[in-house]
Amino acid sequence: MSETTHQYGYADAHVRDISVAQLLGQVMFLVAVALGFCALGTLLGRELALGTARICTFAGFGMLLVSSFAGQRFRVGAFAMGWLFATALVIGLGLGPVIAYF
Repeated sequence: MSETTHQYGYADAHVRDISVAQLLGQVMFLVAVALGFCALGTLLGRELALGTARICTFAGFGMLLVSSFAGQRFRVGAFAMGWLFATALVIGLGLGPVIAYF
């Protein structure tokens, strides 16, 4: 068993080598999808009341804190990607009325 597999419980028995460019491309793709969800949330949340938007903003900030401190489940895998996209959507809902105002 290699050190990499032993150090991270989520790594497979055979850790796949990946180039820096490929890893950066995958990360940037996830960031682009998250920004798309944020834009969708902003579009859908244009007509929300300011109090509701404030609640969505606090909920999005809380979701960010949960993903930072709650553990490995919120950082690795399909659940983590869904959590990222849901966080971006909720933050977008909070931004909707503010952007519509401007």
